[in-house]
Amino acid sequence: MPKKELKEEKHFLFNYASIMLLVIFLIVPLAFFFLLSQSVPEKPFGLTQIAFSLAFSMLATIFLMWTKSLSKINDYLGTIIGLAVLGALEYALFVKYSGPYTSTFGIITAIIVLVFLGIDFIVALRNKNQDQDDYYDENPTK
Repeated sequence: MPKKELKEEKHFLFNYASIMLLVIFLIVPLAFFFLLSQSVPEKPFGLTQIAFSLAFSMLATIFLMWTKSLSKINDYLGTIIGLAVLGALEYALFVKYSGPYTSTFGIITAIIVLVFLGIDFIVALRNKNQDQDDYYDENPTK
């Protein structure tokens, strides 16, 4: 029986999921800052807010891709680290800021991260179960 060929791993930063996450994490803070500047005249919308949104989107995407790579090694480890960091960041956000825009920003970001971590966890468990099934289906060589 021929051995299964291993699929080549693509670089984890250049796939559809990472590009989609980057765009979503760019839109959410930009919308937050824009809506905040429209309702509160003292809060400007400028280069600083755009730079923060870019930095936030890149760091959040890189972090989630890192937890995804951790989930390939240990599915529980990646998910637990992702949830712990999400909880810490949400706590820090709500300690520093309060209001309807902050709550909306925090909730949307948390939902996006939870959906990504949940899907990644389920995929990692399925791959782990598939690998175990393939291991026991192989015939021993003589």
